[in-house]
Amino acid sequence: MGSTKAPPNALSAAPRTLERMARGTEHQATREQKPCEHCGRPFQDRKRWAGRDQWDEVRYCSRACRSAAAAQRRRERRAS
Repeated sequence: MGSTKAPPNALSAAPRTLERMARGTEHQATREQKPCEHCGRPFQDRKRWAGRDQWDEVRYCSRACRSAAAAQRRRERRAS
């Protein structure tokens, strides 16, 4: 027959979720930030970049900004 398991109670899961979220924001608050060179939006250091000592080399917040900046540089080179 059917399962005798009771449906999960959303209210009982909420405190655990909030606790996990609080731990994540604590860590995020301590990470270094810098502005994207293309759009100016602040972005944070990622574990991958920190582990490889690449944070100083990272200049853009996303692939889209990196490609848009490259396209802009190409346009400027063609214009001159």
